[in-house]
Amino acid sequence: MTAARAAEHFGRAEGTIRCWANRYHARRLGKIGRTVYYDLRDLAVIERQIRNGHPVPDTWQARADLVSN
Repeated sequence: MTAARAAEHFGRAEGTIRCWANRYHARRLGKIGRTVYYDLRDLAVIERQIRNGHPVPDTWQARADLVSN
């Protein structure tokens, strides 16, 4: 999912999504031209952790563990 689509999905600014992606090293699925595609599940975990006031794990693998538990 692009940062623009994720921004629509989460009701956040596109810049916020890009900030999360950079700060928390969101899982990148690929890039076409200048457009980066992110893993929606990873962004969802980041959003949930921030919304609930919990720390965001450092890696996408650690965030994936939060979903599977």
